[in-house]
Parts: sequence; C-alpha cells; structure tokens
Amino acid sequence: MVLALAFAIAIAVVVALPWVAAFRFVGAAVTFVVAFVFALILVYFGTPSIAGFLWGGVGVITACFLFIAGFFSLIGEADKQRYIPFAVGVSIAVIYMLMLLGNSSMFRAQEYAALVPHIEQREWSADFQLKDPRHFRVSSRENATFLAGRAIGQATTLNASGQPNAIGS
Repeated sequence: MVLALAFAIAIAVVVALPWVAAFRFVGAAVTFVVAFVFALILVYFGTPSIAGFLWGGVGVITACFLFIAGFFSLIGEADKQRYIPFAVGVSIAVIYMLMLLGNSSMFRAQEYAALVPHIEQREWSADFQLKDPRHFRVSSRENATFLAGRAIGQATTLNASGQPNAIGS
C-alpha cells in the first residue's frame, strides 16, 4: 500500500506540474486530487510493472494522465497560459509513443539478437547419461511396500521338502 501511495503521489505531482507552470493553481489542485485518486486505484489494483523505460507501466499511466489533463486545460478562460498543460501533455505522450516504437523489436531486432551470446550446437546425449529403465519408479510407495512385504513373506516359507522358497517361485 505504501508503494502504491508513493507512485500515486508521484504521478499526481507530475500531472499537476504543467498546470502550476501555467499559473493555474486551482486547476493544478483539482488535477492533483483527481490524478491521485485514479492513479492510486490503478496502481493499487493494477500493480503495474516498473520494468522498462520511463518506469514501465507507471510511465504509461503518467503519460496518459498528462495527455488527458492537457485536453482538460483547454476548458475555461481563453488565455495563452491554458495551452501550456496541453502542449506538455501532448508532447510527452508523443515522445513516449515514439520511444516505445523506436525501442520495439520491430526496429531493433538485430540489436536485441546480438545481446544473446553464440550458442554452440551439441548433441544432448553427450551431456546426459542414459538411465536404466529398471531404476525408474513405476508404482506408488504404498504399492511397493506391499509387494516388498509379500516377497519377504514368500521368501521365508518352506516348501514340502523343508527348503525355503525362492523369491518369485
């Protein structure tokens, strides 16, 4: 829960910063609260991965919130300051998508393949000894105990001439 709170606060601060830069403090406060609530819900229940560039899933959530908050900044009085959150939100979203596309395996397959070292071709039987099938367990432990007890019981019986029976006879 603490990690979810920390990520939600970080996301909400980043989303509210363009509003502060535009000197729209009421909009920044509202954006912070709304982004915090939605980010907390997404991070707590969705548990995004932080692996990858720009903190993985947390970066995706932040970019989406910046994009949405940028469009909401266009609502209200018609001054030039309202375009700052919009420009920041749209540019961050576009940069994030370009980074996502540029780092995909579609364009960097050869570079990603070069990260794997050369794998020598070998015959698997040279690395593993063949096992004798007589040593494989083919029955349950209870069945084996029962059969062993029966074999021991047969070995101790005497035949008609007074000699012990051989196992299996």
